[in-house]
Amino acid sequence: MIRRESAFLYPIISILLGFIVLVAVLITGVITINGEGVRSRFALEGVYRRSYYDMCDSVNNLEINLSKLMVTSAKSESVPLISEVSAQASLASASLSSLPLEQSDIMATEKYFNQVGDWCRSYAKAVVKKSDVTTYKEQARELYFTIRSLNAKLRTMNVDNGMISMQKGENLLLPKGYNFTFENEQSQSIEYPELIYDGPFSDAKKHSWYALDGKKPISVDEAKAAVKKLNVSEIDYIGMSEGEANVFQFLGKTEGDEVFASVTEQGGMVVEYERNRAVNEVNLTEREAHKKAIEYAKNTGYGKLSVVWYNAIGGVGYVNLAPEVDDAIYYPDLVKIKVALDDGALLGVEASGYCANHRPRNFSALISKKTARSLVSDKLDVKSVRLAVIPDDVGREWLCYEVNGVYEGLDYFVYVDAVDGTERDILRVVDNEQGSLVM
Repeated sequence: MIRRESAFLYPIISILLGFIVLVAVLITGVITINGEGVRSRFALEGVYRRSYYDMCDSVNNLEINLSKLMVTSAKSESVPLISEVSAQASLASASLSSLPLEQSDIMATEKYFNQVGDWCRSYAKAVVKKSDVTTYKEQARELYFTIRSLNAKLRTMNVDNGMISMQKGENLLLPKGYNFTFENEQSQSIEYPELIYDGPFSDAKKHSWYALDGKKPISVDEAKAAVKKLNVSEIDYIGMSEGEANVFQFLGKTEGDEVFASVTEQGGMVVEYERNRAVNEVNLTEREAHKKAIEYAKNTGYGKLSVVWYNAIGGVGYVNLAPEVDDAIYYPDLVKIKVALDDGALLGVEASGYCANHRPRNFSALISKKTARSLVSDKLDVKSVRLAVIPDDVGREWLCYEVNGVYEGLDYFVYVDAVDGTERDILRVVDNEQGSLVM
C-alpha cells in the first residue's frame, strides 16, 4: 500500500519541481532582460544629456554673437561674427534633432535655426558685394531677442532631477506652446566664457618675457626673501618650473593659512601668490578694494598701476591693474590682485601678463577720440572713450580707442583702431550667477 502511494506521488513531485525550475529560469531571464534594458536606457539618457548641454552651449553662443552683430559698425568685423552665428545655428539644430522630442514640438525651433543659417549666408553675400546691410542689422536685433528668449527658457529647465526621455507635459524641454516668431522672409531663402574678473584681454597669449630682459639671475634664498616680504613664513622651496622663464616655486603660511608663491629666477619678480582662506563677510567698499590692490601691486614690485576692472564674488574683490602710459591703458601688461573684502588681506597675485609683455612701446594715435566715437554704431549709448593697447589672437598689439557703451540694456566695449579707424574687436559683458563675463 505504501509502495503504491509513493509510486503515485513521484510523477507529481517531478512535475512540480520541473515547473518550479521553469519559473525560476523565466524570472532570471526577465531580470536579466530588465537589467539590460535599464542599462540601455541609462546609456541612451547619457546621449540625450550630452545633446541637451551641447544645444545649451550653442544657443548661448548664438545669443552672444547676435548681440555683437547688433552693434558692430564695420563690415570686416561682421564677417567672422556671421560665420560663427551660422556655425552655432547648425550645431544647435543638430543637437536638437538628437533629443527625444516629438517633431511637432520642435518644428518652430528647427525652423528658427534653419532661418538663422539662411540669413547668415544672405548677409555674408551682401557684405562681399559691398551692398547696403542696414536691413540685416535690424534683423539681427529681432533674431537676438528670439534666441535670448530661448536661452532664458533653457536656463529654467531642470534636467538633473529626472531623465530627459521621461519629460512630459509642462516639463517638456520645448513644449508645443513655446513658439518662435520671425516674420520677414525676404532675406532668408551664437568659450565658455572668460570671467570678467580676469578682465578684457586677460587671456592674451604670452609670447616672450620682455620684463625680465637685462635683469640678473637670483638664488633660491633671494627668491625666498621676496616671498617673505609678502608676510609669508615657514617657507619651503618645492622646485623650479622651467620654460620661457625659469620660476622658483614655494609653499608657506600667512597667519596659519597655506600660501603658494612663485618667483622668476631672472629678476626675482613675483609671478604668482595664492593664499587659501575663507571670507565670511564684506566690510570693504569697491574704492577701498581698489586702494588695497594698488598698494599690494606696488609693494610686490610692479610700480604704479591703474585699475582697469573690478568684480566682487563671494567676499573676494578681483582687481585688474595695468600700466597707463601717455593716457593709454596697456591691457597685455595686466597684474591681477585678489583682496579679501572682510579685512582687506591680500589673497592673490597673478602677474604673468606683466612679466611676459611689459616693455617700452612706441604708439601714436592718428585719429581723435571724437572721431573714434563717431565710428561706432549710433545705436550705442556711449559712456566713455579712452585709449588702450590691446592684443590680438596672434600676439600683435594695437593702439585703439576703447568705447564703452550700452544698447538694449547690454554693455559693450568696442575697440576702434587709433590709426586707421578699423573696428578691431567688440566685447559684450554678460552677467550670471558666477559673476560678470565678457565674450
